[in-house]
Amino acid sequence: MNNETKQCIQCDQNIKATDEYCEYCGATQPSITAKSDLKKTVSTDTDSSLESEDEFEDHKKKAFYTRWWFWTAIIACLLIIYLPLHKYVFMDQPQLAADMKNNLYASEQYGNAKVTWNKQLNLFQINIDNESSFTDALTADGGRDTWNRFKKQAILQSQKLAHDHGKANSYLEYQFKSGSTTFPFLIIYNGHTILDTTQKAN
Repeated sequence: MNNETKQCIQCDQNIKATDEYCEYCGATQPSITAKSDLKKTVSTDTDSSLESEDEFEDHKKKAFYTRWWFWTAIIACLLIIYLPLHKYVFMDQPQLAADMKNNLYASEQYGNAKVTWNKQLNLFQINIDNESSFTDALTADGGRDTWNRFKKQAILQSQKLAHDHGKANSYLEYQFKSGSTTFPFLIIYNGHTILDTTQKAN
């Protein structure tokens, strides 16, 4: 036996849940089936709306990572970080020294010249053969012109190193070797003369 009750939609009296009409005021009551269908419809619409919102959010997330501009920006940022590091931090000083040595050999006037990177002093040491045609030219007539041309080339070399590989790699120490003794005769840093044995040190 069904003892469930409900309130009349008009007079608020308690009546049987299965009554279609109120026994007090005679008002027509909504059926239980209609209420149940209405709840199901509302629940289905709500679930569908939530699923649609979730699908939309998922689509937005997926679309964000598949956009061309996103990956272009990532690559650009990596290049901006990598290039300076490659240029200054990961510089191969021994390779630079080898390149400078090859250039000196190519000129054929510096004899058996040597170029090394002094890691302790953080500078390039260029050892000029004391018996080369360059040293002979320094003691001959017009030696001052030979020296000025050499010094100008050294300054340009230092400036280029500073521009291409940072100031830390622009320190050049030119040396002569006499017997077992080596002494510097020109030191340049970042295109500026630090020591010139032909005049007062700057």
